[in-house]
Amino acid sequence: MTAKSSVDGVELIKPENIGKKGNNINSFIIIDVREEEAFEAGNIPGSLNMPKATHRWPSLKAGVRQGAFKKRILIVDEGGNGDGVEVADLITKVLKKSSGVLVLEGGMRNYISVSEKHSGLPFEGEYEMAEDAPILPKISGQVRIIEKCTPLEDEDCVPINEIASIAFGASIHDLPKELKYDSSVVNRELKRLRLHGQEPLTDSGYRYRVFCAYEKSSSGPTKRRTTTTTTTTTTATEDSSESDSDAPLTRKRRRETDNMVQTGSNDDTLIGFLVMKHSSVDSCVKQRLNTNWAVVKYVCGIKKGVGYALQQAAWRFCGNILNIDRVFAGAWLEFPNAWISHIRWGYRHREFIDWPRGANSAYGAGIIGMCKELRGKDHYYG
Repeated sequence: MTAKSSVDGVELIKPENIGKKGNNINSFIIIDVREEEAFEAGNIPGSLNMPKATHRWPSLKAGVRQGAFKKRILIVDEGGNGDGVEVADLITKVLKKSSGVLVLEGGMRNYISVSEKHSGLPFEGEYEMAEDAPILPKISGQVRIIEKCTPLEDEDCVPINEIASIAFGASIHDLPKELKYDSSVVNRELKRLRLHGQEPLTDSGYRYRVFCAYEKSSSGPTKRRTTTTTTTTTTATEDSSESDSDAPLTRKRRRETDNMVQTGSNDDTLIGFLVMKHSSVDSCVKQRLNTNWAVVKYVCGIKKGVGYALQQAAWRFCGNILNIDRVFAGAWLEFPNAWISHIRWGYRHREFIDWPRGANSAYGAGIIGMCKELRGKDHYYG
């Protein structure tokens, strides 16, 4: 009997083991998470198409929940991109009880390769191998994380938007507006409420905060004027670049009182950023009740481990300044490893309806609500 293989606790099944005793192809509910175009071109007969990037997770197609009590679920992805493991982990948490959730090892590309030798593996249509996702390079030196409150200067917005285009493969519609957000400017909706006789409003009650990660060059630091209020220095090593590391990275944090910070030399390179929307810091003082909240809107990096370092900086702010014990985020399933990265960072699925009212946003299909508890073993700020 061959040993079972797994990734992140998700059991894998080799294509050549399908059809053997107990693994008849008809004994599975097959969920194909590839894009609709690829699925329609060719698929395993009887499989259901639930594209990872566009399906309205965590809802499941009719019959899947009931059928999962009698049949195991087999997830089929392209192969090599981790989509199947992410969806399997998500479905396992959504169903809670089932006969089991497995992932086809190597995905469709491996299935097609094996089916050429094993006639018992059915496939209908044509198959065109998709391109592999690029592998991020590792951090090679020291990283400095700088915290900034919006509105940002134009010179700060340009590289952030450029990094977003590289990391996401497209521009983010709301990002430029959020980087320039000024809480002191009353928006149109607040003005409308004021015109209807309600108490004058001068503050929206929420803020946008940006954490930028710069890879430090070998030259010495210089000073320049910026809107930054806090700096965090991260010493990156090969071990700390892993997103599922439990130990916090070594940091030195200090408060700058003269609005001048050391940002490194002019050759320092922006390698990632995180945008967080949060309640006004002083709201709990006015209400005598801590109703503060925070939600990570975007996090991206062009080097491995940057996202985790940025998350830790944001968690510190949430714990030390907002005095909250949880932070919310949306995992964009359109991007490889978005769900599993959040899981490794300590986030767990939380329906949007359960988010604080101010934190909730209009998220579309393919985005999963997540929540990170900042206490106990996941207490990263100190």
